[in-house]
Amino acid sequence: MTAEEEFHAALDADPADWQTRLILADWLDDHPAECRSCRGAGAHPMPVGPLPCLACKGTGRAPDRAAGYRALGELQIRPLSFRMKTGPASLVWGYHSGTGVDPNTGRTASWRHALPPAWFRRAALDSAHVWVLFGEPAGRRQVEDWARALDLPTRAEVNTLIRRVNTLRRRMRELEEEIEQLRGRPQR
Repeated sequence: MTAEEEFHAALDADPADWQTRLILADWLDDHPAECRSCRGAGAHPMPVGPLPCLACKGTGRAPDRAAGYRALGELQIRPLSFRMKTGPASLVWGYHSGTGVDPNTGRTASWRHALPPAWFRRAALDSAHVWVLFGEPAGRRQVEDWARALDLPTRAEVNTLIRRVNTLRRRMRELEEEIEQLRGRPQR
């Protein structure tokens, strides 16, 4: 088992472990993969001379995978898994657009399973798409690979999203405190 497979095994065991995603991103930075299209050569041999590889832009390296795992880890986003109730009872993994209902609970799905709306737009999905689902044999890794392969936001965009999430968390705590205070008041 390679080191990358060990990271993914740890994430399969605990999909909520966002710290492991950050460590995986650092590891991927230090161990870039070779381009699958040109097999690391940076070009394709042709009778008239080498043709630069379009997949890796001539670098011989696979597109950056670290940035996507880093963004998912920093935002603490992870796919949701559930069993379909209709059809074959297979395990399904997916992300929602922020308006999805958790099939496990019937309540609004957690923000932890929501991709930012801009990511849905980058995937050419309109607002009518609430869920992006992957059924078996796809698993957590394939779903995260799909999400991280999108044209991901810059570090500044991720920081803006983190600030928004933290603001929402603070507001939720304030609302929870208000609810508790209201529950403690005598009824009129």
